[in-house]
Amino acid sequence: MFWIATAHAFTLDPPVRVGDEMMGLAAAGDTVVLTGPQDRGANQDLVVLTSADRGLTFTTDVVVSDLFRTLDPWRRVRPWTGNPVALSADGMHRVVAQVFQLEDSRVPEIGTYTPVQWGALGLWRDDGAGWSAAHALDAMTDLCDGRGRRCMHLDSAEDLAVSDDGDVAWTTYVATDDPPQWLSANRLWLARSVRGVPAALPIDLSTTLSIPERGGWRSRVATDETGDQVFVSFDMAYRGQLAASTDGGATWITHTAPGVGGDVAVARDSGEVFWALWSFGGQVEVQVRSSVDGGQTFGAPTRVRAPASAPEYLRFAASRDGRTLAMAYMAFPGGDNGVELQVSEDGGATWAAHWIDLISFWQFDLAMSDDGDTIYVFAYDGDAWLVRATR
Repeated sequence: MFWIATAHAFTLDPPVRVGDEMMGLAAAGDTVVLTGPQDRGANQDLVVLTSADRGLTFTTDVVVSDLFRTLDPWRRVRPWTGNPVALSADGMHRVVAQVFQLEDSRVPEIGTYTPVQWGALGLWRDDGAGWSAAHALDAMTDLCDGRGRRCMHLDSAEDLAVSDDGDVAWTTYVATDDPPQWLSANRLWLARSVRGVPAALPIDLSTTLSIPERGGWRSRVATDETGDQVFVSFDMAYRGQLAASTDGGATWITHTAPGVGGDVAVARDSGEVFWALWSFGGQVEVQVRSSVDGGQTFGAPTRVRAPASAPEYLRFAASRDGRTLAMAYMAFPGGDNGVELQVSEDGGATWAAHWIDLISFWQFDLAMSDDGDTIYVFAYDGDAWLVRATR
């Protein structure tokens, strides 16, 4: 079915500049967190902005990226793309993930190729007493020194989701086999990190789900309140894929639908799982499917027309009760470039569109307060901006 245009109670606040290059966004209760890299010379630090008043004011932390080991002076740390952040339900526990490369600064770059020593996925936690390194997952990349470990180039930490208590964190990231062959091969990985437990080997979703090379792009991850159920949305061969596990990643069921650039969200109080994809047919539209059985089955899609043409890089969010839904995507109406926000206040039956006049390219994100009263859109327009939609 198609959505019906209707008046909604949300209004957009003016954009607020929040930094130079923030990339991650999360919200829980009245807490809002933004993350991004900050260049401080040889090493780059991870900057975390936190608001306790729904994005009206922020304080700044600097998370030192120590990579969990002593570094030789000639090794240079370079944070790679993606700084996803997630919050516990009470907003008191913050978790940040980031992919790094360790480089040999004694060897000059050859064109755009950098002499990579190894890559790592770092996870930091702040449970109220300050930031600390929690886990390091190197996907068997350490030094590529003939000890039976595969050499991989880690491209990006793509998404992060945590349980209500903040104990369980799920991270999706992309790695590529054997540089310099990384130009042609990609692998999608899923890391499960539990507070106080040594890091387990990450799940190679490319092998588990038989994802071919060049598949597994634009992954998004969501989890339920316990962290036992996990849902991963990704692209493969120009079709949307959703992988669901109800047993902590031990077994999986997969769904395929026409469309790409999808996202997944869980309404944690109702247990409903929402899966959104954008697709092209006679017109551009976003298809929203929902599941009430933990992602085992999905109903027929609601087809949401995109008033602006060519949506891209879709983001989706849901309130805990599943009544308020929001989606945001890049759009190009009449040659303009910006972010369009669509909001539903009736569980997806009707939608209303709001235009955010900021050049975004691929750097934007979306989050929602638990009650659905405040929606946050991060967008990049040469600077990093936060836009609030409130009712």
